[in-house]
Amino acid sequence: MAASHIINVSPVDEAHFGTIAEAVHAAEPGDTIVVHPGTYRENIVIEKQVKIIGSGSLGQVVLIGTDSHTLELKTDFASIENMMIDHAGGGECKAVYIAQGSPLLEQCEISSKAGPVLTICDAADPIIKRCKIHSGHDAGVHVLNGGQGLLVDCDICFHQSACVVIERGGNPVFRRCRIYGGGNAGVLVVNQGRGSFESCDIYANIKAGLAILHEGNPNLSHCRIFDGHDAGVFATECGQGILKDCQIYGNKMLNVAIKSGANPLLTRCKIFEGKQLGLLIADAGLGTLEDCEIYGHAGQGLWIKDGNPHLVNCIIRDRSNILIPPAGIPQSSAGMEDRESLAAQLQEFEGFVAMESVKQTILDLVDYMEYVQDRQHFGMKSADTLSLHSLFIGNPGTGKTTVARLLGKLYKSMGLLEKGHVVEVDRSGLVAEYVGQTAMKTERAIQSAVGGVLFIDEAYTLAKSDSGQDYGKEAIEVILKRMEDLSGQFVVIAAGYPQQMQTLIEINPGLRERFKQTIYFPDYTPDELLRIARHMALGEEYILDAHFETLLHDYFMDLYRTRDLSFGNARLVRNCLEKVKIAHSRRCAKLPRDKRTREVLTTLLPEDITALRPSLLNKRVFIPIDETRLNKAIQELQNMVGLKKVKQCVNELVKLNRYYKESGHETAKSYPHFLFLGNPGTGKTTVARLFSEIYAALGILSKGHLMETSRQHFVGTRVGHTEQKTANLISDSLGGVLFIDEAYTLRTEDLKEDYGQIATDLLVKKMEDYRGEFMVIAAGYTQKMQRFLQSNPGLQSRFSKIVYFEDYEPNELLEITERLFNRHNYVLSAEADEILCRCYEEIYHSRDSFFGNARLARNIVEEALKNAQLRHADDFAANHLSESEQRILSRDIAFLQKKR
Repeated sequence: MAASHIINVSPVDEAHFGTIAEAVHAAEPGDTIVVHPGTYRENIVIEKQVKIIGSGSLGQVVLIGTDSHTLELKTDFASIENMMIDHAGGGECKAVYIAQGSPLLEQCEISSKAGPVLTICDAADPIIKRCKIHSGHDAGVHVLNGGQGLLVDCDICFHQSACVVIERGGNPVFRRCRIYGGGNAGVLVVNQGRGSFESCDIYANIKAGLAILHEGNPNLSHCRIFDGHDAGVFATECGQGILKDCQIYGNKMLNVAIKSGANPLLTRCKIFEGKQLGLLIADAGLGTLEDCEIYGHAGQGLWIKDGNPHLVNCIIRDRSNILIPPAGIPQSSAGMEDRESLAAQLQEFEGFVAMESVKQTILDLVDYMEYVQDRQHFGMKSADTLSLHSLFIGNPGTGKTTVARLLGKLYKSMGLLEKGHVVEVDRSGLVAEYVGQTAMKTERAIQSAVGGVLFIDEAYTLAKSDSGQDYGKEAIEVILKRMEDLSGQFVVIAAGYPQQMQTLIEINPGLRERFKQTIYFPDYTPDELLRIARHMALGEEYILDAHFETLLHDYFMDLYRTRDLSFGNARLVRNCLEKVKIAHSRRCAKLPRDKRTREVLTTLLPEDITALRPSLLNKRVFIPIDETRLNKAIQELQNMVGLKKVKQCVNELVKLNRYYKESGHETAKSYPHFLFLGNPGTGKTTVARLFSEIYAALGILSKGHLMETSRQHFVGTRVGHTEQKTANLISDSLGGVLFIDEAYTLRTEDLKEDYGQIATDLLVKKMEDYRGEFMVIAAGYTQKMQRFLQSNPGLQSRFSKIVYFEDYEPNELLEITERLFNRHNYVLSAEADEILCRCYEEIYHSRDSFFGNARLARNIVEEALKNAQLRHADDFAANHLSESEQRILSRDIAFLQKKR
């Protein structure tokens, strides 16, 4: 088998092919075609096994076709990656047309100003992953005539017709796709079309989310169909289909309509919170619903008008909020409203984003209380009444207050509380400033909570340990007494941080006896934070672009890894979205009025996320190597005297990072923080500046500036000052290099309260928090730096690369000296040269830790130049020196012999 080759395409490089079509024609099966950034206006037909990859980030390679299909795939095993594909209009042609084979499209963006954006037909069975298929003037994805295919993690959105059309035996699979913004429908299955949808979101479509007509027969499982402008599911004209474990909710006209002989099967589906009707069955509509729930609609939950559905084990509530019992199971009307209310509240609770462990705990508690009530109903003995008083333990923003409010409603619906209202207080609502007032203030709060819930936020503040006369303890005693006196008449929920709540319990042993239920609210994971962000954004009619979601998830991951007690959870998400919306508004304001379409005004893009941290976007941007800047910096390093090991280290780093860059590896992981170890004057600061230039030229550091610092820049003179100064330095260094000279001075052991240790500890944390966003170079004497590394266990792991700067040898010192003289247009006489050579030999062999290296040479040059100029001043002809007089003579360096 012939070896595969890499073929390059570029619109500017004459050494490469100028068009993609030319490269495809020249390619052999198995070859890879790398398309360099640019806009290619051509139409391509691929009939051989080739791989086409767009270079750089998505959007840098754009393929625009006219007249015929922009891209037509007619083979197995071809693949297209990382390209924008558009059709500029003309006829009924498609942006991508696949009529046979199983090609792969991955991480592409496809749009069209003509016919359908993507058509799959006949014997085609492609795989399409992580693509955005959008802005079509017809359908988005059109599958017909037996076409199949697998679409995974795709966004299919903003099409003038339906986002997805399946007909005439088309049978594709959509997995974890988001389908939204369809002008006609989200998904239209018609004329015996089929198709499977697994864990997909179908939302914000103008007419129906899912329309099934003319014997269409799709299969949906674990999908959500919501927030449509008309109907969620519309089945008519003998449409069929199976929907299992789906949620259909929030659609403006009605959630589900079954008409004209349509006969779909809905199993374990939840149909809820429609703006008007829940389920409409009319005009001889049929349909089977098994184990479904229909509730919470503004209009009727179920409206049957000349239809004949088959309902099995369904819970259906009409617009009067009355539960319709399942057939064959007699129920009395007594307590029906409370049971209906309980079911609605449990459903609301289950609809909360994330909080899975909290949900399970609450549901278990509700089940147990119902079990106790059932036993009491039959006159069975109960050893003790279950205590409802609870501790809510968790960080801010984890939903403690929200759950407390819902629990009040749940307890009322179960008949455990008379009113179910929630009175929210904190320390200020219970504790007074003067003797005797706290008991009265706490009693008023308790009386207002009778029949409901007293929710005490940050309850641990009632037990302040830093005050000898603290009335918080008095409030605790009053609450405990009234919990006993008014048992069963109100519920107390005390909430707060884990450690502080443990301290509160230890203050008074009675707390542990009264609060027998403890519910832990864990921090939201990055995945859960992203789900919350989607939910919040959707509530304000925003849509998150797929790339935006990836960047936001990375941002949440960074924050989650470094979280502390201030981690805001859902509050953090809300604050993030507020910043993003401001950035989005600024971007939209810059657009001409005719460009501010609905899609633009509702879609959050990657550039909007820079409001959170600019480097988030930069991490995903391909920055080509600046060869001119790189060569200049490397040449400057090579021109430095000596430093053989340093030069070798830099060459290896450049070679390695160039490989990472060109092979597509994650370059942020390819460079470490550095220790520069060596005596003074060995070039550490100069090399640090060149490091910043080199890494900026490689496209790794976004700015490449050098921040030169020492202890005084980090360490403050008062409490809190050091943290502020250190944080500001790190912030200013992002995108560049933070160079810390004599870094060991940050740790001064002879001071009792040394703020340098605070600076060191914060630096270690931020080096990990902002890994890949800046570089730290700590420089100093070898032995002292070893002691510095031992001052914090994390330092050694953060500085994973050590560069040793050896002392300059005598011949190198002499070369440095000659270069310094040459800069001033002086040369050494033969006698002066010999004296300097002997001098450097003696100093080098007797050197100690104070050996100055290049600084020594600089000091000698400055003193010699001064002496030479004084000598010229004594000469009448000093203003017209001849070439022979621009010399350093032995008497100009006589001071060296005196020092020796």
